[in-house]
Order: sequence, then C-alpha cells, then structure tokens
Amino acid sequence: MTETLTPTQAKKGRFNKRARRAGMEGPAGPGDQSLRRAALIAGSALLAMTVLSVYAYLVVIDGLVVDGDAAKTASNIAEAEGRFRIAVACSALVAVLDVVVAWALRVLFAPVSEIVSSLAAATRVAYSAVLVVATAHLVVASQLLTGPEGRAGFTTPELQAQGLLQIDAFNAVWDAGLLLFGFHLLLLAYLVVRSSYTPAWLGIPLAAAGCGYLIDSFGSIVVRDYSAEVAAFTGVGEAFLMLWLLARGRRIRLRDDSGPRAGRQSLGERR
Repeated sequence: MTETLTPTQAKKGRFNKRARRAGMEGPAGPGDQSLRRAALIAGSALLAMTVLSVYAYLVVIDGLVVDGDAAKTASNIAEAEGRFRIAVACSALVAVLDVVVAWALRVLFAPVSEIVSSLAAATRVAYSAVLVVATAHLVVASQLLTGPEGRAGFTTPELQAQGLLQIDAFNAVWDAGLLLFGFHLLLLAYLVVRSSYTPAWLGIPLAAAGCGYLIDSFGSIVVRDYSAEVAAFTGVGEAFLMLWLLARGRRIRLRDDSGPRAGRQSLGERR
C-alpha cells in the first residue's frame, strides 16, 4: 500500500534529501572520515603534481630542448644546468606523488569495487614506475651534457648527440607509459560513474582524457612522426576530478546503501 505523505512530511523529506546530497545530515562516521581524508590527500597530491609537471616539462625541459639540434640543446642546458636538474628532480617527485594518488583513490573508491579500484591503483603505480625509468634518461642526459664524468673518451659533438638521444628516450618511454595512464583513467571514470558519492558527470571528462592518452600513446608507437596530441585537448579531465576533490571531498558521505548506483533502491522506492 502506498503511503500518503502530509505536506509537512513531504517538505521534511525534501530537506533531508538535500541534506544528504550536501553531506550535512548527521555526524560523519569513521567510513566517511576515511573517504574524506583520502579525497583531500588525492586532490592535494594532484594539485602538487600539476604545479611540478608544468614547471618541469613545459617551462624548463620544453624551453631548453631544441628538436634536432643537439648543439643548441646542449648549450641551453649548460647555461641553465641548475634549472634542468631541478626539473629532473621534479619529474622524480611527480612519480612518487603518483603512488600517493594511486593509494588515496584506491581507498576512496574501494566501497564501489575492491577489484576495479585495486586494478586502477595498480595501473597508476605501474605508470609511476615507467615515469621513473623515463626520468633516469634525463639524469643520464644531464651527466653527458654537464658532468665531467661523462666527457672522457668522447668528443663534444658526440656527447651532445648522446645527450639529445637520452632526452628523446625520455619522451619515448614516457609516451609508452601513457598507455597505462590512459587505462587507469578509464577505470577511474567507471568508478566515478558507479559511485554514490561522486557526481557521475565527472566520469565523462575522465573517460575522454583516458581515450586521448591511449590514442596518443598508440599513435606514437604505430605512426612515424606522430604529432596529433589528442591528449592536449582531453587531458584536462583529471583536473576536473582534482578540483572536485579539493572543493567537495571534505563533504563526502558514505551512505548505508553506498556502492554502485545501478540496481540500488531507496527505502521509499521499495515501498
């Protein structure tokens, strides 16, 4: 039998529904605190990674490296050796923060799916390992172009050519590793859409970003001189998640019916 609600009960029900959406109804439980802490850690780490990545890759490395010109690249790096080494250190720190983000997102989405959240974390950690390997090529490049230990037995043009090859190797390894990162973002998009405490629309830019990285990574492997850079337009998807985690992560509430959205019914719907 369907219950008839009085105007007062209906108004109270609408208020409670809004309160649940805002995360204001009742005190936060231990599960809520764990999710909120994980959300803030993930958001903060993503913000730090964004700052470090922009400085290291866009400002320093892209600003110093001249494609196809080993002598000019070597000259630029020699003149800005300190900045180049700091950029390499920032790249290594980004890899460490990727592991932190992987752990935090795994905690955040474990209530949705233990298996998928663990797989998403594993792919991000694997991507972090690839980034460390790629960064090692930058370390070798800096030694070849600025360190006396790499000069014995080689002419200056040879050292410059080898240094540029190491930088090219960094880009090649990183591009290949983006396959893992793209797959990670697709899994993350699935978790976001299925979660009851994150907005489903966030899954759209995340999925678009994942597809962009996959296309670019496959393209760089299959196509010679690939230069489409789809991820340059879709890669901001993770930034939306970062902003949401920082702005709304502290208000996440793990409901009694938490888990995948599909197939759940509220108590009122079951009646």
